[in-house]
Amino acid sequence: MNPWPLRSRSFAAGMLLAMLACALSLPPARMLIEQSMLWHMAVQMPMLVAAGSLLMRSAPTAGLLDRFTGWNAFGLTGFIAAQGIIAYWMLPLAIDRAVVLPATDVLKIVSLLACGALLARAFARSVAVVQLFFLGYAVSMLGSLGLYLLGTNRRLCNAYSLESQFSAGVSMLILASALAIAWTGFTLRRREGSRGPEQGAVASRAIEVTALCDLQRDTGNRPASPCPLVSVPLADALHPRAKIAEGVGKAQDLRLEPGGVDSGVQA
Repeated sequence: MNPWPLRSRSFAAGMLLAMLACALSLPPARMLIEQSMLWHMAVQMPMLVAAGSLLMRSAPTAGLLDRFTGWNAFGLTGFIAAQGIIAYWMLPLAIDRAVVLPATDVLKIVSLLACGALLARAFARSVAVVQLFFLGYAVSMLGSLGLYLLGTNRRLCNAYSLESQFSAGVSMLILASALAIAWTGFTLRRREGSRGPEQGAVASRAIEVTALCDLQRDTGNRPASPCPLVSVPLADALHPRAKIAEGVGKAQDLRLEPGGVDSGVQA
């Protein structure tokens, strides 16, 4: 499959989101983020992160990016850096400064675009367990912030009213739930897509043959053909595109002679 059409669509979508998010920092749309905490935290900031992620996905995988893969093993560095950026822009002081100071607003835009790019590379290089750990932390952080904004009677940001703060708390809870549901559905879909029916049948046959070989060894019968070794490394087993290593191919090509495993089954 040619990846260029997909990259061009990702680039177009990323540029569109980035321009819309940047437009919210310019008059006359700036009044939306100045008057509404919901528009600032639950609309503009997620749009910037999504735009950075889409733009990074549209970048070529070979070339300059591949020279820096060592620093981001399993996506850990990218996840940690992205979490730090997100946590900073959840601080009431940082939100107030972004509303009042244009230079801080520009820093917000650049850093959140970089956050999205870091997350795109981290998700591409990480296994499901690592993704679940960091996503769970992000979801719990967003949920805790939302509950706190809903429960407090103090104005945390000088730029926004209590009503705006309350609506932002509701939006944080909705955003946290949407992230959790989206990641779960995307991960399950990738697992089902990476494991077709033929692969599942071959894998089942490989495991069955290996079990029968072990049974014959225990009973003192030696199979005429060598038994396949089915082994799945831990990293491959946790990865959404995990495949049965080596043993599947061996089991597929296995030809047992008379007196081997198949004849033992028929007996």
